[in-house]
Amino acid sequence: MEKAQLRRPFFVCNPKAYLYGEESLKLAKKCEELAVKYDFDVIFTAQHVDLAMIAKECPHLIVTAQHMESLKPGRGMGHILPEALKAAGVKATFLNHAENPMTINELAKTIERANELGILTVVCSNEEADTRAIAELHPDCMVCELTSLIGTGTTADESYMKATNEIVKSVSPQTKTLQAAGISTGDDVYKAIKSGADAAGGTGLAGLRALPGAAAEHNGLALMLRYDGDDVLGAYARAHAAANALFPVDLRDPALAHADGAEGTGGGAVAAAQAAEGAHAVASVEALDGKAAFDALILKP
Repeated sequence: MEKAQLRRPFFVCNPKAYLYGEESLKLAKKCEELAVKYDFDVIFTAQHVDLAMIAKECPHLIVTAQHMESLKPGRGMGHILPEALKAAGVKATFLNHAENPMTINELAKTIERANELGILTVVCSNEEADTRAIAELHPDCMVCELTSLIGTGTTADESYMKATNEIVKSVSPQTKTLQAAGISTGDDVYKAIKSGADAAGGTGLAGLRALPGAAAEHNGLALMLRYDGDDVLGAYARAHAAANALFPVDLRDPALAHADGAEGTGGGAVAAAQAAEGAHAVASVEALDGKAAFDALILKP
């Protein structure tokens, strides 16, 4: 079956189990609004019971399960059936997140089942060694994130980002890369895309775990919905707008494939242009150039 097409750069909004029901839908609708306004793709995860509701209300999002299994219709009490996700309108699934790891055998079988049903696979890796091993399974997208940095507000350094981007592309050129773990400001998003990644993303709740129970959940939602300052999703939308305006290049041209800053190397303007493949110019930032353009849109309201 045909899969949804991810246009780069794209963004992942992953509320995990912090939000559910109507609050998850509120956040999804804000993502939908920004995705339409800035014409970029957003992978939005949700609790399994909320996926059908969000898919119905937010047709422009890549509605994504937080986990899936390889079973087929029949026996499998309590497990997550891929066909049920597809019927609910799910377009993608996360796999092997640090909070829900999988064996390599089960991961391989689940990717195969997703391919049968046209469900995009977004697979997480940790160190460089397992990044290479997972890339051998040819998922649609890999989330390269150091487990030790998840939820800390501290991102991996540039060397890790570049190295994991390059490992994935060397093993599975069609697999897109996403740098995550600790992404919490607009500048973090800029660094991830500059490294040569196709995407960035986050949960947006770093620093809120000290709040008790419902207060953490409520304030987390407020933070994730906020569209000013260093809000991650808002910053990403503005970064995307800058890339669209600055690099309106058809990068499917093979002549650009090995240009200075080729894909995965994070090398200057060409790398940024590669991250803006298929984009349309945005007049409001046409006068800006280079990093200043990104900074102007990322770091200011």
